[in-house]
Parts: sequence; C-alpha cells; structure tokens
Amino acid sequence: MSSFNRYADAAELLVLKKLFEEEGEACRWRRGEVFQYSGESVRWIVYVEKGIFRHTCSDDRGESHVVGFTFAGEYACDYRSYLVGTPAVVEICAATEVAGFRLSVDRIMRYWDENAENQRLGRRSAEELFVVVYDRLLDCYTKTPEEHYLSLLRRYPDLKEAISLKELASFIGVTPETISHIRRRLSSKKS
Repeated sequence: MSSFNRYADAAELLVLKKLFEEEGEACRWRRGEVFQYSGESVRWIVYVEKGIFRHTCSDDRGESHVVGFTFAGEYACDYRSYLVGTPAVVEICAATEVAGFRLSVDRIMRYWDENAENQRLGRRSAEELFVVVYDRLLDCYTKTPEEHYLSLLRRYPDLKEAISLKELASFIGVTPETISHIRRRLSSKKS
C-alpha cells in the first residue's frame, strides 16, 4: 500500500527515518493533544511511527478547516513556516494516539548543511513535498467529491475508521452530509 503522502515511499528518504530514530526524542501524543500551535515558532519535526496527526487552518471568519493529515511513516511539520522561518499557520493535533520521534528544526538544518549528499536529500524531500501539494491542488480542481473520497480511501483504506466524518468532509471541502450521501451511494452500488 502506498502512503497517503507520496514522499514517504521514496526509498532514498529512509535515511531521514534513521536520523529521527537515532537522534530524535521518542514522544507520544494523546488524541486531541496539539503538537504544533498556529502562531508559534516551528521548533520540531516529527517522524510518525504510529497514529495520525490532523493539520487544521482557520480562515478569516475563524472557522477551522482540515488541510492535511500525517500518517505512520510520514513527517509532521508546518513545512511552509519551517522553510520561511515564520510562525506556524497550521495547527497540528493528534487525531488518534500518536507515537513518533521528534527532532529539532535546528538539527535538521545542520544535517542539510553537513555535506552535498545531505543537501541533495533535502532537495529531494522538498521536491517530493511539492508533488504532494501539487497533486492535492489538482484533485481540488479536477475531482468530484466522490472521486476525491475514493482516492483518499485507495491511498489509506482505514481512513474512514480513523478519521471522523466531519474531518473527512472538511478535508475534501464538502459538508458531512455530502460524505454520508457518498457513502450511501457507494454502499448501494456494492449491493
């Protein structure tokens, strides 16, 4: 099964996992516990060993929207804010119990600077994340809500058991009722 966020499947990025496991601090987050608050400095990146983080962002009206997830085998961080050195724009919260290894942003920055191979790895990581974001953007413009939902389930079959209907709806950009209708329609097609 491929990962939700495609970059986690890139073989050369396994070196990063090893760095997190060897030098990172083992941590656990209870469901609902925040790893990164919006508005705060990005100080840590987490390699998620088990569980799911939910990424949310508030609009100008103060409404919260699910803008992403981080699953086991992936890395959690407000990457944009990490890159430009600004306060986080998303809040990252444990959607389930999460276990992982956190490593400081400073250590990652030093790691990229250690040699040309690490710099290439950093560039490769950035390229993979760009592809993930670009694919999500294309999904928003080219897929119906049902197609988007089915695509999510293909990438992560246990998603509907792990994530609430409301969170899935927010991520896809529809109402929870729309997701319910999609599920009923899909269920009746199977019958």
